[in-house]
Amino acid sequence: MPITRDFLLDISVELLMWVIVLLGAIFIGKAITLKVLEWAKVPAPLRHISTGAESATLLPATDQERQVLRGGLWIGILERIAVAACMMGGHPALISLILGVKGLGRYPELKDNPEASERFLIGTGASILSAIAIGAAGNAALSALMTVIAQ
Repeated sequence: MPITRDFLLDISVELLMWVIVLLGAIFIGKAITLKVLEWAKVPAPLRHISTGAESATLLPATDQERQVLRGGLWIGILERIAVAACMMGGHPALISLILGVKGLGRYPELKDNPEASERFLIGTGASILSAIAIGAAGNAALSALMTVIAQ
């Protein structure tokens, strides 16, 4: 099959759209996820202890003292790329596989840490939903562009 100008245009448009969508999933998805996690943050309560005549107020742990799920930034980036690619490629059912692998991989860290579990659920939900929306919008835009180009 000879390579025609129309074929090259179609491939170029599709490739450009994929790049835009995947970069959007990475950066817009990250911003959305961080904002949702910021909104959902609940300050740790102060604890007051008393031993009769003496009492003290314990301050909550600082953010650096709280246990952090390691690799979360990179896992989130890869997760959003994979989810947006599933949407762009027309295979949204594969998102369940991504969620399953992520959940099983994090289970040992989450089972005894309710605070980290809550952040994991909120962050994963925001990340996945933003990537789904961006991927679906990209897929719709690509379909519309290809229809216009074909005319």
